[in-house]
Amino acid sequence: MDIFAQIAANGIGGRDELLYDPQPMKFEKKAVVLDEIITPSEIKKKISTKEELYQELAEMKKAYIPFLTDLAPKLETYKKVIKLDKFQLNGKEITLPHYQGPLGAQKQEYTTTFEAALDTDWKTKQAAYICFQGADYYAVVYVNGVCVGTHEGFFAPFEFEITNVIKPGINTVQVDLYNDYIYLGNAFATQEKCEGDKLYAATGPGWDDPKEGWHHCPAGMGIYNDVTVEFRSRVNITDLYIRPLEQAAEVWVELENADYKDKNVAVSVSIYGQNFEETVVEDFRYIPETTKTVGRGDSLTEAAVKDQIGKGIPMPLKHGKNIYKILITIPHPRLWEPDAPYLYQAQVKVLYDGEVSDTAKQQFGMRSFVQDVEGSMDCGGNMPEAAGEDSRAPRKGMFYLNGRKIRLRGANTMGFEQQDVMRGDYAQLIDDILLAKLCNMNFLRLTQRPVQNEVYAYCDRLGMMTQSDLPLFGCMRRTKLCEGVRQAEEMERLVRRHPCNVVVSYINEPFPNANNEPHRHLNREELENFFTMCDIAVRMQNPDRVIKHVDGDYDPPTEGMPDNHCYPMWYNGHGIDIGRLNKGYWLSVKPGWYYGCGEYGAEGLDSSEIMREEYPGEWTAEPFDPGNIVRAQTGD
Repeated sequence: MDIFAQIAANGIGGRDELLYDPQPMKFEKKAVVLDEIITPSEIKKKISTKEELYQELAEMKKAYIPFLTDLAPKLETYKKVIKLDKFQLNGKEITLPHYQGPLGAQKQEYTTTFEAALDTDWKTKQAAYICFQGADYYAVVYVNGVCVGTHEGFFAPFEFEITNVIKPGINTVQVDLYNDYIYLGNAFATQEKCEGDKLYAATGPGWDDPKEGWHHCPAGMGIYNDVTVEFRSRVNITDLYIRPLEQAAEVWVELENADYKDKNVAVSVSIYGQNFEETVVEDFRYIPETTKTVGRGDSLTEAAVKDQIGKGIPMPLKHGKNIYKILITIPHPRLWEPDAPYLYQAQVKVLYDGEVSDTAKQQFGMRSFVQDVEGSMDCGGNMPEAAGEDSRAPRKGMFYLNGRKIRLRGANTMGFEQQDVMRGDYAQLIDDILLAKLCNMNFLRLTQRPVQNEVYAYCDRLGMMTQSDLPLFGCMRRTKLCEGVRQAEEMERLVRRHPCNVVVSYINEPFPNANNEPHRHLNREELENFFTMCDIAVRMQNPDRVIKHVDGDYDPPTEGMPDNHCYPMWYNGHGIDIGRLNKGYWLSVKPGWYYGCGEYGAEGLDSSEIMREEYPGEWTAEPFDPGNIVRAQTGD
């Protein structure tokens, strides 16, 4: 059974009484007399060869080189970092990043050592952390035989303090990494229907193995990103996010106090142009304080605290993480735009006892991206409507970039950009992004998973908008509700710093009746409550986030913009017949909204040259039969 074909065959359910069938737009024919013909000064020749394409790519790269520069002053770092990239796995030495099988309920044990040169009193000034930028899927981390923490998920960075278990000299690290079957079972990549508790959809980087790793898309496992040991000041910066506002930037500084003693600190903020020369502010000093409010945190009467009302009271660092928000005015900012992706750089220093204890920097873009969910910003929809309805009525759901309408036009990515980062091939990543722009795309859906920070950073610099998806496909496991909300929050913390990422979504193709397993998964009403819970968690981390609850709804409608997936040229007749699509019809959608198509595709094979060069011989043996290609759909 081909699970994707089965999804297509099952069709789209939903509550028909809440939907309507949009009709093709009616155009009035007009005859126009051409009194004067103005010949355009230049008409670009259509690209028809590989050589012409790469010549055009070279020209585009020249245009974007200025946006890849870093003109901000150098910032001194106060962290000492030991990179752990050599591990033992099953008796063999491997180098990170590492990603492969096995699939399903499996365990891999990664081990390594590192040497630490430590003074006898180092703990009075420093704290040590072991930091992971990504480990798939459930990691249990030991340092010198002590379990220092666990983490579930495959896309989010995480870290554990190891100050009290690290020692001078040689230290050991062991990572017990557990894989599992996904919620729907692993039939995407194998014929195994076993269901597990892995929150995973159907897209990832894959690996170089024709039977499993090449396909869409095996839920493999591995430590696929950097691992480091960091020595920091006991007052250190753990996260930096700059929220763009109108004519201002709100700098969110997350500080950690490794001690239980309260500490009074100061924060110094500088903002520079990163890919253009400008100094917005330099060494702006912020002393954390708040004001006394009666009845908040105490039982005093107004009379008892009248001398304190309106006066500043300190906000010292408590043990653990603390967040301070600092407003910096940026008059007449250079806006981040797809064709002119201007970036600023925030540089932050934290001062304790009059000395700098840590620093951090972060690129950011000044841009607004909103979705009109009230229909109040639209001057008229001009949308195809059901018979008898006003096609000029305002519609909900239009996107606005920097105050003007914009339609997101692009494609789904399937792991190539993750492979670029894992290989350290950033020249190829730049080419991949710019090739999409050459095809008149302004948007990439990072399909069904968040990706490495480097992918977003280059999309920032090259002006490519992105969507990141929580890796849910079809259903949400009941027993993993809180884990799903936690990972939605992790996703937002990963992507919020990047102006390129304009949209997040929570689930791909939710199926009716909880995939006919309501005893296992959330039904649609419960799923809508899950979306609300994720909204709250996400907007706590980024109040301005645009959210599309569902990408490709098989059980519509949902709150927010309707979205369908449509494969009439892949699975015969899926979604809507290709003839009706060609005439301007669409699937049933929610009245009053613009609507989108999150996936559209046609079945195809690689070129014969690639197949002969790269495929296993038995796949291409004569007489050629696409049915010999493992899990290809063409033959069927």
